[in-house]
Amino acid sequence: MDSKSKPMTVFSIESVLSQFSIKKLWEIRSKNEVLRNISDKMDPNKTNKWPVKLIKIDGNEISKPDGFTTEGHVTIKGFRQTRWMVPQIFRIIDSSQEVLEKSLIPVAESFCKKMASIEISSSESVTDKYIKTAFNLINNSPKLQVLSLHVNNLSERHLLDVLNRLKLQENGKDTLSLSLNSSTELTSRFISEVLKTGLPNLNILVKAPHPGEALVVNRAAIVQFFENYEPAENVPGINRSLIFDTMEETLVESIFDDLKRMHPTTSNVYLENGALMFCTHGPKYWIRFEVWFPGR
Repeated sequence: MDSKSKPMTVFSIESVLSQFSIKKLWEIRSKNEVLRNISDKMDPNKTNKWPVKLIKIDGNEISKPDGFTTEGHVTIKGFRQTRWMVPQIFRIIDSSQEVLEKSLIPVAESFCKKMASIEISSSESVTDKYIKTAFNLINNSPKLQVLSLHVNNLSERHLLDVLNRLKLQENGKDTLSLSLNSSTELTSRFISEVLKTGLPNLNILVKAPHPGEALVVNRAAIVQFFENYEPAENVPGINRSLIFDTMEETLVESIFDDLKRMHPTTSNVYLENGALMFCTHGPKYWIRFEVWFPGR
């Protein structure tokens, strides 16, 4: 038999399919069940991807992004859906260990590569295993700038683990926005370790407590946030914000007094649109601590 007439092997079909644009491949998959089955078994990290703005997994359902198919939600099935997409923004809410292990971790290398924002949220307590598994998404997100960890009772150990996974200096990041639940153990050690990275733009938001959740306030961590404010020579300036959705006003005033003693000539206190702010600034830095008081 002439070599030109030999039937294509599954391997050679996969090689051809991997060269197709994602839109063309999706058209082929919709019309040919055999090719759909072959493409679904290809290495998920070696196929073309569909860039999308937002993907949300809520429980065991995954959103259908614009342009990918009709809008709505469908039950997630392993990594059958996640293998084809590269989102900029990803939200996972009240999901399970199984979804993490079967639908996200196997494709994390490609799924996370352009991710600028990740939200991990749970209305219920989660296990340490769940947290560690979810944090594996961070390792594969070199472009990550916004991280929302809306999980109760995260410890200092968890936050230091996140910092290690972010690899701020190694990835050349200059911006990080971090959103945390009120019960998170935000310590002076964690703040110190973040500041040691020399990150120019840092924003930390501590959300108001949910029903039954406590607000943990570590004043030493807040004071630490105002240390190490002179930027390195190659950094144009430092801009930092530490924002609490709520706090007792007497405690806020007491912390303000501590900060005024640290910065007697370069600080100001503002009340603006319901937010009470302490700011210290200089030619190359601007640092603020802010607490919201709705109705003021």
